[in-house]
Amino acid sequence: MASKELAPITHENLKQIFTSRDFLGGIKKATKIGLEKHVESQFSFWRGMFSNKIKCFSPSKATHHQPFSIEFDLDQKDYENVIDQKLMPLLLYHCHSSPYICPSEQDLLTYFEIKNQYNLFSEGYIVRTIINHTLDCIGAIREKGKFHDILVMQNHSKKVDLTEGEFAYQQIFDKLGRRRDDNVRLTETLDCLHQWNAHLLTYERMGKSYGISENQLSGLEKFAYTPVLNPDY
Repeated sequence: MASKELAPITHENLKQIFTSRDFLGGIKKATKIGLEKHVESQFSFWRGMFSNKIKCFSPSKATHHQPFSIEFDLDQKDYENVIDQKLMPLLLYHCHSSPYICPSEQDLLTYFEIKNQYNLFSEGYIVRTIINHTLDCIGAIREKGKFHDILVMQNHSKKVDLTEGEFAYQQIFDKLGRRRDDNVRLTETLDCLHQWNAHLLTYERMGKSYGISENQLSGLEKFAYTPVLNPDY
């Protein structure tokens, strides 16, 4: 069966998401949870496969059962929405309750596990595989919430392979060592790896919300892509 093109994710789409009320409210709540409870919080954006529909699942729950968990799980209602509305993961976010965006090995493995979990699509009785270059974001809290750094990363290999996460983590460890606490250098290192894109966004607290410059958002252009249905199925 020939490959079928799905709805593209454009640079303009991404800029709208990263400046949306849902996203800004999400990092505000995640920062509050991180500062007060020292646990991680998460939210995600999903995209209709054949439409421009965007759905945000808000950070309604922090992973309170363990302080530094990166567990990602949708509740039953959200999962049903994903299936019924034919949604695919567009952007995953979780916040470190520290000033550092460095992903743990488990952070990277979880990213690939989620891509693998939601990479199937049914056409009648035929199950197809989606090649979808989901964005993964890790937030970090600086100066008691005055600034919020976000590592935006994306692996654009065609096959979901957990060893990609292991390789990226080892490369970061080997190249940076203790300098992994340098958010700028870490982003540059990840961006230089084969099959990876990375960009650092810094949001500044402005009153009760956060803001970011248009210049920083221009760096999101490299993350634009068009998901496809794998022609091998």
